Amino acid sequence: MPYIGFRIKSKMQSKLCNYKNIFMIKDSIDYFLKVKKEDIYLICPFFEAFEGMVAIRTPKPEEGPFATLKLMVSPDFKEGFEKILLNLSRRLSFERILGKI
Repeated sequence: MPYIGFRIKSKMQSKLCNYKNIFMIKDSIDYFLKVKKEDIYLICPFFEAFEGMVAIRTPKPEEGPFATLKLMVSPDFKEGFEKILLNLSRRLSFERILGKI
């Protein structure tokens, strides 16, 4: 078998890789946040720390001091995400936008 850049060393790691592949197939729940561009460097790594919970995109980069972030949340983590978002709103200023962008 050709080397493709990584090796799975244990059965547990193999199961985790298979789980991640299954996990990525599920639908996601979209959230849109209007944030200060200067706060993006805090928000993105914060959510990335919760691996598998959310993927973040910038659908339409905008001029000016604000940016719109699209957060695609796994349905399995919706309740936890809502709690984290509430706690984050106490520390950072952002606006939740309803609908699609």
